[in-house]
Amino acid sequence: YDLSVSTKDDFQCIDLEHQYCWDEEKIVKDRTCVFSVDFDCGKHKQKDGAGSVKCEKVPTKKCYDTPRKVKMETCKPRNSRFCEKFTNEFPFPEEKQNCHTEPMKKCE
Repeated sequence: YDLSVSTKDDFQCIDLEHQYCWDEEKIVKDRTCVFSVDFDCGKHKQKDGAGSVKCEKVPTKKCYDTPRKVKMETCKPRNSRFCEKFTNEFPFPEEKQNCHTEPMKKCE
């Protein structure tokens, strides 16, 4: 017997969990506020009859929003399967012919 080898292709696979990410445009608002003081002035009559101007401070707050676009990265988990091909070798016995030569006789 001789030893022969046969081959067989096979695959080995693994499941991997990884992050799948992409950019998304989102709108955010920048809020700006201005704090100030207004004066509320009015004429007031005093007891002696003379008119005078008296002012009161009135605090004010004015806010405005400015929208703008920003890119934000968004990710989510994803599973992928990766496979690799490999070749296995399998040895097996093979019957061998045992030949020898013998002289042949010729008849005439």
